[in-house]
Amino acid sequence: MKKKKVLRKEIKAALSLLTAMLVIVISLYLFLPSKAAASDLFDGRQCMEFDLDLSSKYYLLSKDYHGENYIMYGRGIDERIYPASLTKLMTMVVALDHIEDPSERIVATYEDMEGLLEANASILGVWAGNEISLDTAFYGLILPSGADCANILKRYVEDKTGQDFIDLMNQKARELGMDNTHFANVSGLFDEANYATLEDLNKLMQYILADERALNYVTTWVKEQDGYDIEMTMNKYRDLLQNEYAEVIGGKTGYIPESLLNYACFIQEGDEIAILIISGAEMMSDDGYPGHVHDVKLILDTYFDGV
Repeated sequence: MKKKKVLRKEIKAALSLLTAMLVIVISLYLFLPSKAAASDLFDGRQCMEFDLDLSSKYYLLSKDYHGENYIMYGRGIDERIYPASLTKLMTMVVALDHIEDPSERIVATYEDMEGLLEANASILGVWAGNEISLDTAFYGLILPSGADCANILKRYVEDKTGQDFIDLMNQKARELGMDNTHFANVSGLFDEANYATLEDLNKLMQYILADERALNYVTTWVKEQDGYDIEMTMNKYRDLLQNEYAEVIGGKTGYIPESLLNYACFIQEGDEIAILIISGAEMMSDDGYPGHVHDVKLILDTYFDGV
């Protein structure tokens, strides 16, 4: 009888130890995910949806774990959208591939402006005959979303390389694994052949995050250069796009009637940077802010709250 009691105590102790070890393993899996664990938790097409009243039709939030990017929250990430002026992110990337000295200057032509006013395109206001640096063209392309600057950069690269700029954009998309994306112009004006997915745009944002020159243009909010006061389109809402724990450090907006408001941005929380992309946001939300501003603020305050 005494031997049985000792055996029961040993079994009970062993079970307690096994339970404790299991709790530790589960805790490590949940709170300090390894590369494999992160892959299981945040497999792109199995990502979770926000439990929020968002204006946007589609969205994607990704973060890096162990050098790999994982999509944690998303809806419609593989749906085809018209990226509007998010197209200019690829225009920037391709132009940077072929421009070594951004201080080089270029004179704008009438062809650079052709059709932009009729299309109600956003511009920096570089009129024919004006001379600017390529650096100014990059800031004008990204901050106020200047289609005039997009055309100037396109012409410069084509004259320098003898290659069609749109072809270069689509080649770059293939290089980045953006297999469900096709570009038809440099500005994002509506064209059925100018489309992308949020999943593909996330790959483009990862590339920009790793490129120092590209990241500089996307994370600059205000720039005075060549006589132009260049301001990011979201600068007026900058105070709303941050809280005690995280802030939007830069990004690119886009709008056309066919896809409504779009926004791709970088959110910094401590030493970590997340990528947030939204598409199809309404022009105005119930709180009186544009839909993309409302959505980013709601996501920041709900999912970047220091917990």
